[in-house]
Amino acid sequence: MFMLAFHTSSCNVRAQDVETITERKIQSVEKSPTDVEKKPSDASRFSEQLKLLLKSFKTDPQQVSQQRLSPLNPSQSSSPAGPDVFMLPDEDGKLRMVLGFRYEDFLKTWQQQDEATNLSPPQYVFKSLDVQGVVEKTRVHLEVEVQVLTQADGWMEIPLQMSGLVVQNFEIENALEGECVVYDGKRQSYILWLKGQPGSQRRLLLAGLHRLAVTDGDPSLELSVPRTTNSSLALQIPTLAEQIQTPLGMNIESITNDDKGTRIQVAGPVTPMRLQWKIPKAKKSKSNLVIEATGQQSVRIARRSIRYEINLKIDSFGAPLDHVRVQLPAGSKLVSDLKSTKYRIDPVVADPQNNRSVVEISIPDPESEDSKLSSTLPWEVQLIAEQTIVEEQRQFACFVSGFEVLDAYRQSGTLDLQIEDPLQAYFDLTGSLDQIPLVEQNEQDSKIKTIARFSYSQFPWELAVHILPRQQRVTVHPQYEMAIEYDLSVESGEARLQVEFDYQLTGTSTFFLRIDMHGWRLTDDPLESGGTINQELKTISDKGLLNLPLLNSDTSRVRLNFVAHKKIQLGSNTFELPEPLGV
Repeated sequence: MFMLAFHTSSCNVRAQDVETITERKIQSVEKSPTDVEKKPSDASRFSEQLKLLLKSFKTDPQQVSQQRLSPLNPSQSSSPAGPDVFMLPDEDGKLRMVLGFRYEDFLKTWQQQDEATNLSPPQYVFKSLDVQGVVEKTRVHLEVEVQVLTQADGWMEIPLQMSGLVVQNFEIENALEGECVVYDGKRQSYILWLKGQPGSQRRLLLAGLHRLAVTDGDPSLELSVPRTTNSSLALQIPTLAEQIQTPLGMNIESITNDDKGTRIQVAGPVTPMRLQWKIPKAKKSKSNLVIEATGQQSVRIARRSIRYEINLKIDSFGAPLDHVRVQLPAGSKLVSDLKSTKYRIDPVVADPQNNRSVVEISIPDPESEDSKLSSTLPWEVQLIAEQTIVEEQRQFACFVSGFEVLDAYRQSGTLDLQIEDPLQAYFDLTGSLDQIPLVEQNEQDSKIKTIARFSYSQFPWELAVHILPRQQRVTVHPQYEMAIEYDLSVESGEARLQVEFDYQLTGTSTFFLRIDMHGWRLTDDPLESGGTINQELKTISDKGLLNLPLLNSDTSRVRLNFVAHKKIQLGSNTFELPEPLGV
């Protein structure tokens, strides 16, 4: 019986290596004085059989998938009869006897080695990732720089992750035609499309907004990023921050506190990047004054502006109330023509980094009768503020916050989100804000629609509103019926056309309908529309365009019937029918 050893070295074996090792082991067996020397023809025949098997295996493994190493004829060997025994090295390299080592086992090992040798390098490698951020209430302004090394020719898509980032603009350095950044909703990742070349280093800059998670008043930033060996994050917090926490593998390199707040610098190949901190609670005033505020707020978003309104009730306990300060929504200004006869409202210089104005509400003259009446609690104050939107894009995002009574022990209320036609929106919530059912109500202005209602129990909170233009959709089902009258004596005639257009109007408001008559003229028969068309203002242009103003721009269906005629001549006539145009 022969002993055959395969040296696998952690399965890194090629066919030619097995052949060489096999020859070496068989040669050592042939030199054994106890067994093989008596029958040298057995070892030679076995070696030749294995060589033929490996040769056929290297050319086409499937042709020999059913072959086996046939055992030696016991009558030709002096060893006792028994199963085939193979010697395989263990983890320490020592040979151990293995029973039943099949050809399929050897084939599987060889295929695994073949797959390992066919590996190719990646098309791209992330060289570095640098993130710079500035915190503003419940969001952070981020600037991301990504360095990518391309290692292949042709187009390649590079997932960047960063699903929580609202990208406002991006720049690809030395961008080629077609290179861009797009968002893949299925993979929830931004995709960088580059036209690569081996050894080319590319640089991408992203700028946008990311929401902060707030848990029990403690903010945190979590940004999913591609993994790279050189990653860093620098975050500027406008207030003092303490108890800063990072995940395992991300090291805090520096923490700087100054009059601008706290700046944190971290680095490490970790994804997602996560940074959590605590804001020290302000020391309680020694005064016994306790302020409680409730408010009914509304936010109206138009194409170029946001209008905030609040009916605020302010109550106090423990001490007389003579003034309160209210922080306006971020980016807004108090309406200048707002008049109040009962209370005095004055602007207060606020921190410019906070981007939020502050007003002080007080009693004008404590000794006057009006002031004594005004001092009766609760105070009821109406505030109106407006914010200008400078976005030029058709789709944009705006961040809505509320009126906050500073130093209030408790404040709560509701918020109605209103959108002006023809806009539509969806939103994300951050902080102590919950959506509640919207009770049907009669809107005073049909162009303003309340799309959602929320309740809040404390500050801070923020509403990220994504604005999209509402698309106008017009569907028309036309029907035509033609009759021809021809007088052979004068060799002329007339075609009469009965036309019916059934319009379905959805989306934005529709103010008029247009029809290209293509040379047809209206008869004296009345144009029927079911009372939806302003008959007095209908016009026909020199180019044959029929303009029909609608009495109600929110009409959803118009059934239009009219009769038109056209002169015809003897011979062949081509009729181009009236055609409804885009509205």
